[in-house]
Amino acid sequence: QDTSGAEDNATFSLAVRYDEGLEIETRGLPDAIVGKTYYARLFARGGDAEDIKWSVICMPVLNDKGELASCRDGLPAGFTLSEDGTISATEPVVGPEADEQGHRAPRTAYSILVEARDEKNRSAVRGLSITIRIDEPLYAPPAEGCGCGSVGAGAAPTVLLALTGVLGLLRRRRS
Repeated sequence: QDTSGAEDNATFSLAVRYDEGLEIETRGLPDAIVGKTYYARLFARGGDAEDIKWSVICMPVLNDKGELASCRDGLPAGFTLSEDGTISATEPVVGPEADEQGHRAPRTAYSILVEARDEKNRSAVRGLSITIRIDEPLYAPPAEGCGCGSVGAGAAPTVLLALTGVLGLLRRRRS
């Protein structure tokens, strides 16, 4: 209504377009095996998912209290992240360095922060972890000469107990 009291009605159409953000879908990475090459692919959705460029923001370094002390650039030694989201180690993966006593940890996990960015400069960040481990066999055959297949002196009490139980059952049946 205007100042003179005249009214007019009109219908307008308003379209609100939701601009979907970018989200990293990758939740975890496969383990890297010492002595083998490595390949993993990162995935994102939303945004302009066709033209996403990937990068590593940092590899967090924690102090002895488990708090963030600093942030190193890059991935573990020998690993690369290409802009298309491929994490790879084309040379065989090298395990962690030995400690002062010469022991190597059977597995070591490295945390990284990756970023996905599309053409409209929308981005998403996710923390992931790559575990480098030694390929351990599921079954280790016994050492030669262990006598595992024979009944030794240590098994005598168990055998005696089993025989006593069987004799007891036989006596009950006869009575």
